[in-house]
Amino acid sequence: LEEAKGGTLWDIDGNKYVDIAGSFGVNFLGHSHPAVINEVNRQLAKGFALGAQNELAGEVAKLICEFTGNDRCAFMNSGTEAILMAIRLARLATDKKGVVTFSDSYHGWSDATMVRMSRDKTVPLAPGILNEYTVQLTHDCMESLEW
Repeated sequence: LEEAKGGTLWDIDGNKYVDIAGSFGVNFLGHSHPAVINEVNRQLAKGFALGAQNELAGEVAKLICEFTGNDRCAFMNSGTEAILMAIRLARLATDKKGVVTFSDSYHGWSDATMVRMSRDKTVPLAPGILNEYTVQLTHDCMESLEW
């Protein structure tokens, strides 16, 4: 990727593409939206830290909770972190170890979700991955709901 503006991407060879994925949802205003660029630059000028929450995080969390009706909101650095936290919370709430993923779906890059089907058995996607409690079910298949 060389450049991205609005809903358009250009690769290093100058080929132009329509970004139908919207960077997997994170760019719902489009790439390089002027309001986003201006606000990011304004915040960067005030300082940038990973880990420590910016004062706006609380305000944004409150707005998200009001909009969604949720009691809490947490911010993560990636979708993988969000899935890891969801798995941890689900295990805590249910006292179960198992994780279910669906074929042809993306669940992040954690050991618990990096699986594939091989001869009707869930196996690690690559050597070194420990996911003995993960089961992969077939996406868009009613029988999977009966598992």
